[in-house]
Amino acid sequence: MSLVYAGTMNVSPSEPKVGDTVTATATTEAPDAHHASFLWQHDGTLKRIKGLLAVINGRVSDSCKVDEAGFWFVEANIYNATGTIVDHSYTSFTVKNQTGVGGVFVPVDKLTLLAPYIALAITVVAISIGAMYMRNRWFGKAIVQTP
Repeated sequence: MSLVYAGTMNVSPSEPKVGDTVTATATTEAPDAHHASFLWQHDGTLKRIKGLLAVINGRVSDSCKVDEAGFWFVEANIYNATGTIVDHSYTSFTVKNQTGVGGVFVPVDKLTLLAPYIALAITVVAISIGAMYMRNRWFGKAIVQTP
């Protein structure tokens, strides 16, 4: 079966990053377009299917949160009222990882960050134990001994 109408599809944002919600909008010129279904894939793995979306003025949209970087593919099938496919459109896009502005990710050594605080805690504990020991030695003896 060949389709007479060549549908188009656009996605926004045009360069999505991980965590963005991408909206795909399919447009058709089929006069008997009634409802549509969307299929979202990530690197060949099915991520989402949404069906029975109403076609209004030749347009239909669906959104999906892209949670992984890589190659994404979206296709829309547009049906007439009897359930026959009257239009088909698809598009693909690449999702990139979020990075800092002009920077790179550097692993953080948490022990190095905490080292000064650990040393301070050890010092406070050592001084406290030393002070308690000295207090017992100094004040533990009577000044005047009675027989």
